[in-house]
Amino acid sequence: MERLLSNTYEAQLLRRKYIFNIFPMVNPDGVVLGKYRLSYSGNDLNRKWRETSARLHPEVYSIKQLVRNIHRINPVRLMIDLHGHSRKKGVFFYGNTYRKQPHSCQELPYLLANLSSSFCYRSCSFLRQRSKEGTQRIAMSDILKLPFVYTMETSFCGN
Repeated sequence: MERLLSNTYEAQLLRRKYIFNIFPMVNPDGVVLGKYRLSYSGNDLNRKWRETSARLHPEVYSIKQLVRNIHRINPVRLMIDLHGHSRKKGVFFYGNTYRKQPHSCQELPYLLANLSSSFCYRSCSFLRQRSKEGTQRIAMSDILKLPFVYTMETSFCGN
């Protein structure tokens, strides 16, 4: 975020060309209790993006509604959910597959791997698994009809 807000030519160009909507951590109450995936109410918010309750998952529900409203006014082109990973090292993406152009969703991760030695393209996955249907990446891709929805994972353990 510091780089995006900086006065560099690249940052200024990005801000002129794109609108960035940045949402804070959705489960700070759970993190305070040592639960990085669960909210205070015991819900895994990483799996509540498809079937969301305003009462049980207000954080996810609110973000989902806001993104839908933004998308109606100014179509969202890219969405990235940031996560920490407890086992894999480095930085990598989980992405989708776009049937019309199967490799198009792999282009951004491929470019990032060529720009940063911390980014590991081999660790990326573009599979759609039934167990992940409730994730932001899959649910919001279906809702917005947008193939470029990713989860970016960064190792808890460094590179």
